Amino acid sequence: MLYYIPPELINEIAHHILDNAPSRHEHPEALGHNLKPPWNFIQSFTLTCREFRLIGLALWFRQLYIASSEDLKAIELHFPVLKSSWCRHLHFVQEKDNEVTPWDLAGFMRLSSLRIDWLCIGMSDVGDGDPPFVINVESKIRELDIRGVRHPSPMLLMSLVSPFDDLIILRLDLLRIWCGLCNTCILVRLPSPPPTTISYADGLGLPYHYTRFLFPLDALEEVYIRLPDFGLGLPTPGLSDQVNDNLWSGECDRCMSLMYEDDTFRIAWVNRKKGVQPGNLDKWSPYLIPPRLRKVRWAFWKISGLAEGMPFSLEEVDSEEDAVSEEESDGEGEE
Repeated sequence: MLYYIPPELINEIAHHILDNAPSRHEHPEALGHNLKPPWNFIQSFTLTCREFRLIGLALWFRQLYIASSEDLKAIELHFPVLKSSWCRHLHFVQEKDNEVTPWDLAGFMRLSSLRIDWLCIGMSDVGDGDPPFVINVESKIRELDIRGVRHPSPMLLMSLVSPFDDLIILRLDLLRIWCGLCNTCILVRLPSPPPTTISYADGLGLPYHYTRFLFPLDALEEVYIRLPDFGLGLPTPGLSDQVNDNLWSGECDRCMSLMYEDDTFRIAWVNRKKGVQPGNLDKWSPYLIPPRLRKVRWAFWKISGLAEGMPFSLEEVDSEEDAVSEEESDGEGEE
């Protein structure tokens, strides 16, 4: 007696197997690597029959890893329906040695999530007036995961984020963060004992200058920021593993240690981060809260020697000059 297995069931089985397959890379946190399982994990299934091959290819290309923007142009020649029907998640890498050119997403009709590994080391890979990093977005991308940015200035992140009008979840895994007081990209050095996470509700908790390019995203609900903590930070009033009195949102330990001694300034700065609009708009401007933003969560991982698989090299973090000045801020930091 012959038994018939519905193709829908075959599809679910293959989908489950691929979703639970081990990554091909030993260190999932490493940047610039394809994390899908090896092709031979599913190859024998695709050789069984034509129907199984179509099921296998459709599931395999739900996630697509691209290491060059030029490769996007050749997809239709080999897999005509990959962009329009198969691909749901795109993971692409901007290599540090490659020229920064726009990634063209024309034809991708069913993308829902995107990961960008930004391996460029220079500070000014994207500047004011340059085109967006991603162009021709035709699908509603709900989740964006950006990793590896060495110098996350507001202008660079705006170029990476602004093309995605339907974004709901934004994840930023960075080396440095922007200090809204001195307008520089800084390595985080938390005081001891340090917090491991900091969570905010009701739209609070973003770096002040980041709110400017995130404010137009009407659907944005959650932002997750992950950073290494280099420790040995200067004493900081109101910040520890138990308290966060001053609503820390990326300020460097140097600025906080110096400026927070002035209670008048500190109170005004904290109120500003709460969205309180001061009267002197020439010097002060309100914290802009994206309309639907309800959650901002910071997470920190401790630097304790760079082991294999770490996302950043020793040369990038073993430096006394940990604050990198930027000329591209809007000039609204405190004097």
